[in-house]
Amino acid sequence: TTAATTAAAATGAAKTLSDLGALSSGNGFHARIYGALAAIARGSRAGTLKPEIVEQPLVSFVPEVAQSLRNSSSESFSENVVRLQMLGSTLAVAEATAAASSVQAAGGPGSASQGSLMDRLAGSWCRALQDKDLSPQQFLLQEPLHSARSALLSLTASPEQQLRFSTSLAASARSSGQPHRALGWLDQAQRDLRKTESAVVQRGDVLRLYWERAQCLWEINEQREALAIAKAVTSEAVRQGRAPVRSNSGLLSAQGSSQKNWVGRALSLTGMWLAESRLEDTEVVRRSYFEPALNCDDTDPLPRRQFADFLDEQLAAEVVRQKSVEHSLARDLHDVTQADLKNVRSDLQQFEIQVRARQRDPKDPEFLALRDQERKLMKQCQEDKEKFEEEGKRIRDLAYSCIEQCGKCLQLSGGKGLTKVACRFLSLWFDYSGDCPEITEVVQKCIPTLAPFPMTPFIYQLASRLDTPDKASTGAWKFQQTLEALLVHVISRSAHGLWPLLQLRNGDQIPHGMRNASLHVADQGKIAASERVMTQLRSKQGMASILEAAEVLSKFYINLAFRPIDKKNREGNFDLRQIQGYENVKALLKTSSTVLLPTGPPQTEGNSRLVGIKHFQESFSVAAQGISAPKIITVQDVTGREHKQVVKGLDDLRQDAVIQQLFRLLNDVFADTAKSRQADLRIRPFQVVPLTPCAGIAEWVSGTVTLGQLLTGNTKPEEGAHWIYRRQDWSHGKCRNTMASAREMANQQAHGAEPLRKALEECYDNFKPVMHLVFLEKFASPERWHRARRDYARSIAVSSIVGYIVGIGDRHPNNVLFDQTTGELVHIDFGITFDQGKALRIPELVPFRLSRDIVDGLGCLGTCGQFRGLSETTMEVLRASSSLITAVVEVFVHDPVYFWSMSWSRKVRQDGGVAGEGPDQASGNTRSNRLGRSGSAAPVGQSAAAASPSAQSGGENANRGPRKADDGNEMAKRAVLAVKGKLCGAHGTATALNVSAHVGCIIHEAIDINNLSKMFYGWSPWL
Repeated sequence: TTAATTAAAATGAAKTLSDLGALSSGNGFHARIYGALAAIARGSRAGTLKPEIVEQPLVSFVPEVAQSLRNSSSESFSENVVRLQMLGSTLAVAEATAAASSVQAAGGPGSASQGSLMDRLAGSWCRALQDKDLSPQQFLLQEPLHSARSALLSLTASPEQQLRFSTSLAASARSSGQPHRALGWLDQAQRDLRKTESAVVQRGDVLRLYWERAQCLWEINEQREALAIAKAVTSEAVRQGRAPVRSNSGLLSAQGSSQKNWVGRALSLTGMWLAESRLEDTEVVRRSYFEPALNCDDTDPLPRRQFADFLDEQLAAEVVRQKSVEHSLARDLHDVTQADLKNVRSDLQQFEIQVRARQRDPKDPEFLALRDQERKLMKQCQEDKEKFEEEGKRIRDLAYSCIEQCGKCLQLSGGKGLTKVACRFLSLWFDYSGDCPEITEVVQKCIPTLAPFPMTPFIYQLASRLDTPDKASTGAWKFQQTLEALLVHVISRSAHGLWPLLQLRNGDQIPHGMRNASLHVADQGKIAASERVMTQLRSKQGMASILEAAEVLSKFYINLAFRPIDKKNREGNFDLRQIQGYENVKALLKTSSTVLLPTGPPQTEGNSRLVGIKHFQESFSVAAQGISAPKIITVQDVTGREHKQVVKGLDDLRQDAVIQQLFRLLNDVFADTAKSRQADLRIRPFQVVPLTPCAGIAEWVSGTVTLGQLLTGNTKPEEGAHWIYRRQDWSHGKCRNTMASAREMANQQAHGAEPLRKALEECYDNFKPVMHLVFLEKFASPERWHRARRDYARSIAVSSIVGYIVGIGDRHPNNVLFDQTTGELVHIDFGITFDQGKALRIPELVPFRLSRDIVDGLGCLGTCGQFRGLSETTMEVLRASSSLITAVVEVFVHDPVYFWSMSWSRKVRQDGGVAGEGPDQASGNTRSNRLGRSGSAAPVGQSAAAASPSAQSGGENANRGPRKADDGNEMAKRAVLAVKGKLCGAHGTATALNVSAHVGCIIHEAIDINNLSKMFYGWSPWL
């Protein structure tokens, strides 16, 4: 569509200019551009420029370039678009210069007219530079256009406009990851500046030039020089008491800042640099940079965000210091001092008794010495107490100030880039509201004006904290009331948040057919709290009908999920009208337009439109695989688009939903980080909507096929790539039988690993990888092949490192999808996460799937090429976003998944009995083959030191806002600790590994034949 539109516009332009006459074709495009520039230069000097002199050499190229857009690749398309823009820019300048010449010839102020036209033109070019976030490749592609425009401005525009454009161009280059090119443009601007009289150029433009140089120098690690320039620029800007640039100049920051806005951002960023380099005391940085930055423009969220980051770093450093060995020793010494004081006072009491009985002299030196010792110990204890109170107050003050600034950022702007801010806002509230109730008051004040969409991704984190505390607990009720108000505020503006709320409300809907259903303990406190929130939502305008429709739809989906199916007879279609509740849904669709599509795209700041359901196809099928017999249905939305959904019963999808939430949040982080934008890092998510602890809906991933189907054909081996390309090799089934026999042999021998290794080596010798041939067949053109291989490597790198961090296991070939259009890999089915695979009867020893066929698709360099670099970049970004990942994982501490929430002792306590020895299912020793999910054994009822239900909570912990030790479960807490350790570089070594060593270590583990041979043969390690 874009090509057709551009071509049509270009053809129209050619027709308009056709009367100027055809020209002989002999010179190339750039030669014609040069000729046009020369003509503009001569005409500008003479003041008699005729537009046809410039236009005629360029006209013939317009239809030629437009025609080339029709059937061109993406790269050549972009190059031709840049050429059209170069032609348009040259023609626009020619027209402006010619118009000024005409005015001057008529006796008018020609130079003033030209200046006005060029000011507008240069301003639009500057704004075009600032409105785009370009990757390095995109910037390099557009650089010829910018060079042409710079040349045009040097011929026709004022020195002031030339300086502004060069500075804006340098800023664009820097933000695109090209700081050295930016410095080149700045050097050119400074050379031009030295040729210009200082009175012609505003001092503010010069300051902006030097400020851009400081940012570029910081990017290339020339920190001292950058700080020297930044301090000088900000000092002069503040001293002058005015903006370095005019607000209408075109020389604006990326957000179109006003003059105060610019100074504020410069001050806050300089403060960040000083804090990072430790060249100034933190109090000086706060007083001299951040506070003046906030005073410059209190409506700009960026300085507040940077100030919040500064406070957050101070808070983290203070927490680390107070958890250090030295601080623990100081507290131990304080305890010893208190014990000594207690002993001295006891001795003094004995002395006083003896003195009153006149058995001892009150002037006894020993008595006086004890008095003196008591005084010294009391003084020491008092000093220690004041010191510890001051430390506690410091942490509370930092947390309070940080959440206050985060809240104001979320109030001032609902734009992009606020994912981390929203995450930290909630984390601070959850972590410190118990010790500092004032923090809850800050959150409460922010709610009415809080931007809802940055909070939407954290609905699961918010909903998992819902509870019904003891009535005597004022602090806990205050926390819950604020939490409920925040949920109402967010969900009333983003209705997709209803689904986690409904899932909590349905927390007691466990069918009898679910394994260990008798051990599951529903959290009645959460159920009651979710009902309270839903009651408040019904009173909001427009929400009552949406909520009612969601409840009707939820009941229908649950009935469909639990519909029994003969697993031996899955073929054919089934009648959807036989499902209880379908008629209610059908009647609702006829009368309501607010039936929310569960797997539709979530609402965002730029797209707040709800996607509703129009109708269901009245038949459904059953997946060929899956022990829970997933049902596949088709839904059409109100726009006419069809959506396939997988409805699962007897399967907890809450874990899958939170993993998908993590993927979406990480995509926001990747988009917000320059290095990951440069590498085009992203991970492909899909919608998962849990409805009960044992039922839910997942979005069908279109255009994909499982790796198992692609490579082996599954039940039809003749359709698999291995059969097609290498029929002389062993079959997949023979490899499986060989490894199964080796497993039986290994179980019978004392040294069981050797038969497994030999068997896998034999499979390697007789079963060669073919993934490179798949790419040659499916992506026939060189361009498509190269793009697919690049996307393939990127998807493997990101999914592998993310999967390692959160411990995603069970990556057998049917849990990995291959996109036949893009070459990407898409992971599905996250039933085994947080390293649960290590606890299986046959433990998983590899951190992610990097088997031979996977590596074969990476090309001749294998794991040492592009994959390695992308993996290291991903690890760097994840480490920098550790707080975000931890916040997502912590949802399981407060809303444990089904198998974590089972506890025999907890069940007995709820029933009023005494916990004794439970059945085997509660001991954590039982395993069952969940072939539909994993093809391997999976843990069922692992015991956990689960706390009593929230309805019974009270006592000391009842006053705390967020639920802590008495409510999570041991398994979830261990999962959080494991994730934190990996993000810090812990990997079984005495010291933390750096990024390169960490990535190298886990890649080696993933391809090590000793590890692969010990995997369960259903994992297909030879594939």
